[in-house]
Amino acid sequence: MVFQLSDQKESCIDHQTLHYYQVKKTTFLVDDLKFTVMQLIDITNRIQYQKVVGEKNMLQMTNACVSHEMRNPLNAISCQNLRLEEAIKMIMDILDNKDIKTVRKMKREIRKISYNLVESLKIQMASTKLLNFYVNDILCLAQINSDKFRKDYSNLNIK
Repeated sequence: MVFQLSDQKESCIDHQTLHYYQVKKTTFLVDDLKFTVMQLIDITNRIQYQKVVGEKNMLQMTNACVSHEMRNPLNAISCQNLRLEEAIKMIMDILDNKDIKTVRKMKREIRKISYNLVESLKIQMASTKLLNFYVNDILCLAQINSDKFRKDYSNLNIK
């Protein structure tokens, strides 16, 4: 059995003054007389240590999950940046190519490249939005931990 005692009134408990006690009851016989001994053991340090270890473990798990979840959109953005670099090089090659004799042929080649650029842009935008969502979650968690969290109500369109 564990009790939580405080030196202050209930309405204004300061977490620094909380103490935790374990109660042990032992009964024994001496000369046909029954004795009961109640022992209070201060386990405050053990409880505080367990709390710190739990918070540390939670922080480590959160950091691992966040790092993993952020890596995916970052990888997608990096990949699309490479595609963009490649597309720019292809456009420059088309513009510098003296073998392309007609404007129509040049437009066709540029149209193919622009389709790829539009697809890359969609992926980058979605990845950026996801990454922003994760960063906002981290900031909200920090605000919650520092008791500075503000509720933000917004409309949501579910399709």
